[in-house]
Amino acid sequence: MRKAGKIVATIFALACLVLSTFTVVLAFASKSDQENPENSAGEMKQVTADDNATESDQEDIKTPTDAVKFLSEDVDFGKAMSRGSVGCILSLVIVVSVFVNVPKWPFLPPAIASVAAIGGAIYCTLITWIFVIALIGTVLVMVASLRQS
Repeated sequence: MRKAGKIVATIFALACLVLSTFTVVLAFASKSDQENPENSAGEMKQVTADDNATESDQEDIKTPTDAVKFLSEDVDFGKAMSRGSVGCILSLVIVVSVFVNVPKWPFLPPAIASVAAIGGAIYCTLITWIFVIALIGTVLVMVASLRQS
């Protein structure tokens, strides 16, 4: 049960790390688009200005264009940046705490990882479900550690 918990917690903590990093990158991209809207609008016009494209191709191009406009206009830089960076930190705490073995206190590192997973699930609303699965893995490690001690 301990190995299974470590594997589950690590996999989902690393997924949280990747998504949190993506959130930070998205925040920076949206900030640059918000500061220079004419640059992003010009690039999007170049992408969609294909005279030889059929109507279905134009619709295919229009969907990503709308998504980029939505992300560049409606993302709050402060929230995305804080949630992404906190998610990265908490993910690293989970990964490190799950792999640390303290012979005198086998309960302490999984408990720290569980608290980090709970904090991530509460604060990082974008990736809550991944933190919840990482929490399940850390609880498995904690229960196995309690049984051994």
